[in-house]
Amino acid sequence: MAKRCEAAAAAQTCLHLCCPTAWPGRSWQQLCVAERELGKNDVLELRQLASPKSLQNMGWRIKLEPSAAEPFWSAAWSMGEAELLGVGPEPGGSKWLIACTSPVDRCTQVITNQSGQLVEFKGLGHRADRYTRLLRHFPDVGLIVQVSDQDVSVKEVGAASRGTNTKWSYEQQLQQGCSHAAALRDLGGPVVVCIAVGAVIMRYELSKASGQSVKVGQMTSRACGQQVAALCVTRTDRPALAVSFWLAGAVVALLDASNLEELHRCTVGVGVARICCLLPVSLEEAGWEGHILLAGSADGHLAALRCNCNDPEGVLKLLKSWKLSSGALRLSGDPGSPVSQSALVWASSGETFAWRSCSVAPEPCKASPLAAAAFIGSAKQAPEQNVAIPLIVLSRHGGMCRAPMLGSLEARASGETGAQNSAESADGNSHWPLVRARLSGQVLAIAFRQDSPACILAVLQSQVHSHRRFALVLVDEHFQLLGSIELKNSTAPEDDLANIGEWGRPSAQLWALAHDGVLVALGRPGVGSPPVVLMRLQLHGLQAMGSRLESSSVASEASFGGEVVASLRLNIASLIAATSSPKVPIVSAFGTSIRVFSSDSLRTLGETSLQELGIKDRGVVTSLCLASGAPASWAPLALAASVGLASHVYLFLGFAAGAPVVLQLQDAGCVTLRCVATGASTLRGPVWQVAAWEDPSSFIPCMFLAWDGAGCCFAWQLDFSSGPLERPSVRIRRLEPQPGVPGATDQWVLGKFWPSDAEDSLGLCILGSTGKMAVHAHTWTEAANN
Repeated sequence: MAKRCEAAAAAQTCLHLCCPTAWPGRSWQQLCVAERELGKNDVLELRQLASPKSLQNMGWRIKLEPSAAEPFWSAAWSMGEAELLGVGPEPGGSKWLIACTSPVDRCTQVITNQSGQLVEFKGLGHRADRYTRLLRHFPDVGLIVQVSDQDVSVKEVGAASRGTNTKWSYEQQLQQGCSHAAALRDLGGPVVVCIAVGAVIMRYELSKASGQSVKVGQMTSRACGQQVAALCVTRTDRPALAVSFWLAGAVVALLDASNLEELHRCTVGVGVARICCLLPVSLEEAGWEGHILLAGSADGHLAALRCNCNDPEGVLKLLKSWKLSSGALRLSGDPGSPVSQSALVWASSGETFAWRSCSVAPEPCKASPLAAAAFIGSAKQAPEQNVAIPLIVLSRHGGMCRAPMLGSLEARASGETGAQNSAESADGNSHWPLVRARLSGQVLAIAFRQDSPACILAVLQSQVHSHRRFALVLVDEHFQLLGSIELKNSTAPEDDLANIGEWGRPSAQLWALAHDGVLVALGRPGVGSPPVVLMRLQLHGLQAMGSRLESSSVASEASFGGEVVASLRLNIASLIAATSSPKVPIVSAFGTSIRVFSSDSLRTLGETSLQELGIKDRGVVTSLCLASGAPASWAPLALAASVGLASHVYLFLGFAAGAPVVLQLQDAGCVTLRCVATGASTLRGPVWQVAAWEDPSSFIPCMFLAWDGAGCCFAWQLDFSSGPLERPSVRIRRLEPQPGVPGATDQWVLGKFWPSDAEDSLGLCILGSTGKMAVHAHTWTEAANN
């Protein structure tokens, strides 16, 4: 019975289309998936793929405890905006305390984890009617420091009193609002509290000897000239204060914590927005020596800086940076330690990343959109072990903060199959949705347009008053509508398109061309049905043409539009190939012939046969793919000389009864390239599915990937080792280990889903016809390539 229900659920939902989305500048690619639901309009989903570790060993996720109490869910808390602050251990105990404070409701409440439940802790004696910037308990000196946006307060507290019967020992009202605060105590010295009020940083020194009352030293201050945007304590060879500013761009300054003198300034990057969060971390296990400072910007950049006063190149040195999202970043680290062993990074746009001391870079983390997070425990297990770090999170839903929930940051092995909820499967730890939107129609094809502005393209079919209509829509990464274009065939608008979808969902293909062009191919219903109509569209700006998204958050006006500038009816069953590279024609193959069209007007430029190319006894063409590329290391003069020899455009041809070939296109025709098999590369026809890979910056500038008739996956890599004045050869390599074989109705894509410095930077996603998605990672190194 259970199996029958699972089969019925699989029939209800089906992932039928996908395309990699490489937003410009991002370190991590994402995957756009079109999901088909029975009896409903189709859904678009933008998915994040986990790091390659999730496919081999473990993947990060934040697991929420559904039974956790929700102490703030009351009329007194609107939860429209809230923050979580680490307080320290409870007086006379070991439980870690977290403060939840709201600038809207102007109140602060302290909570803790008690036997797996979040409960309010009332033994601290803090001021609850404040919006708190800092609330810290220093148990070794018996002091509680609270800094709100209005005042600074210090009280003495003992283990027996638990903070309930003590009075505030020191209070100071602030004439201006406090925006940031930080505190530290180093090697038995006094407690140092630094606060930012506008463009001024003030330093308080608190000391308390045994049996004596607290003493407040002379307050020192420093005028920064700009309002402070972020503030934290860190270390070099001495305690220091890291500061960023609102109007200084991506600049981080390091101040001496003893006198607020500036030690050094460092620019995180050119064109990066202001730094809005800072966190000191320890990454020695990953080879990051010294004191590391993480800096997150308002536009999604994360930078790692080394703090070292003895470095001749400067106290602060930028080591590496990543573009993680388009929204502002927030950081949270281990409690009770001035230097974190773990870091949690989340963005206002919904992405979450985890960084453990054993990792060389932040890694995607499966989590619902976060408004705030705070660790309440620490874990230092070996990287190959499963770890779970408890934390408190505020998840964001519809722009509102939910009540605090108890959760944990987990590294769950991919082999574990225990599902935590109905939406999680055995492979659910390797990918998860970030954005989801239901469309008003059926999605026939999707593609990604990388030219600025980058967007997702989708061909939709809708039915209005028994009439079928087709449209091309453009959406951004938040699935906000950018434009909509009605597809009308200029040659026969009433005949070709009206009959295509008469008996079901039409087959379709979509390509983003150069110079704001788009190519759409529509065919009869059925898997693998050849296209009947080709349409060339030109994108441009125009007035809104109406929203095709059901979401109410979609922008009311579209900023892009376009028109069909050329169309072509295909009277012979043909395969079509196109690419986004400029000045590259469109190629079609039918039987044993190849035809080339203009990518601007769809005008026929030429036609040739396989026999004329010297290709015989291989049957008809069964697969077709275009790609372009050359090594980025070639000098402009060498590149110009190579273009004079032939263009860097390559055509892959798969056959029904023979080995595939790779052709190089040139003005006078096509030239067959020499293929060299490496290792156990015996290949059998036919080849039905093929994908192209283009990355001039890597050691594989151009490559094709396909399965042969025996179900083995092979790569055809263009080898440019002979130099720019010689034609490249093709190196055939059998992938090991072999990924799963996609079925006839499955979709698969090839993408660079992980940063180039990751252990495995090339990924393969296979979408099954039953709704399952498999992700495969492969090691592509220069050593393996030679």
